[in-house]
Amino acid sequence: MLIRCDDRHKTTNGYRLVSTSAERHRTIPFCCRFLLVLGLLFASSPATARHDEHTPLLPAEPSDIQPPDVYRLVQHTAFELEQIRQVMGRPQPTQTPLTVLNATPRFVFEQARTLHVKSMKFLDDLEIHQEQIDVPARGIRPSHVARMVEAAHGNIHLVMEHLQIEVHAPLFLRDPSIEPSDVFESMMNLNRQMNLLLDTPVRPPEVYAEVSSAIILAERIREARGIAPVTAPTGRSTRKVPRDVYGRLLMCARTIERISSSAGIRGIHLRLADADAAIVPSDVFDLARTVLTELQHFCEHSGLDSHARRHAYPGRYFPSHVYDRVDQLARILEALAPSVGTEKTDVSDEREPGS
Repeated sequence: MLIRCDDRHKTTNGYRLVSTSAERHRTIPFCCRFLLVLGLLFASSPATARHDEHTPLLPAEPSDIQPPDVYRLVQHTAFELEQIRQVMGRPQPTQTPLTVLNATPRFVFEQARTLHVKSMKFLDDLEIHQEQIDVPARGIRPSHVARMVEAAHGNIHLVMEHLQIEVHAPLFLRDPSIEPSDVFESMMNLNRQMNLLLDTPVRPPEVYAEVSSAIILAERIREARGIAPVTAPTGRSTRKVPRDVYGRLLMCARTIERISSSAGIRGIHLRLADADAAIVPSDVFDLARTVLTELQHFCEHSGLDSHARRHAYPGRYFPSHVYDRVDQLARILEALAPSVGTEKTDVSDEREPGS
């Protein structure tokens, strides 16, 4: 329709065109309309939508929780941890990403527990108090893993609040193809990132304690197999660095895989790169926890007590002290290797749920 314009808006003929809404839409350039539609599509996409904090990330019933649900929670946690990293100006991990096969909920749970331990150390750095959570002894299910990750995520969220970080995570989609090994890998990478955020990182005494617990279980297996005690070398190592300890511990992990396979026990298979100069005590700690879990898994499927009490080791410890402890573990495992193939363990009914 045509309406009269005042002098400020006169056209050459004294009138200006005012169209209806449909007509106005047609006057918008095509490129602008294309960008507008594209923006609306992305704004409505679930993959990029903002996560509503009141929307639960996990199913309400613990029995309904499966690895894809845990993985989604890990993705959410990883996003928040990345925001903290950027604010703190800390580097990203440079180690080669690992590949894992045959991870059961027990192995994933221990990675989640490691993440929770580090999240508690994170809170200690900021002088924030938070209670520990209970750890089930056996029968680990995806719901137990989820509960541990949820606790670690809660601690990380407290750190975000303390640092006044208000970035909200996107809504990650649930991928039904996710398996426990995928969750394990993602959690290992989270632990590596956490190592670089802590003001008080994992120290050699803590690694020493983990390796000592692994030796307790290895000795228990040795006694059950009737193998003679393994004598520790009389000399002491010197000038060792975390990379040396990691390399020796990696050999232990591979020996346990060989022992488990010979015994007919479906254990985890780690495809880890060889140790490099970037290895720090926290990386050794993570691998030591995995080795300990492998031995616990073997004991459970062999009818042995899988509990190994952790002891505190006061005083100063260097990587050389830890190396000697790992070397003793390696010697015990090598003594076990020839004997385990003599008896096959039937684990067809003992595999943990979700494996």
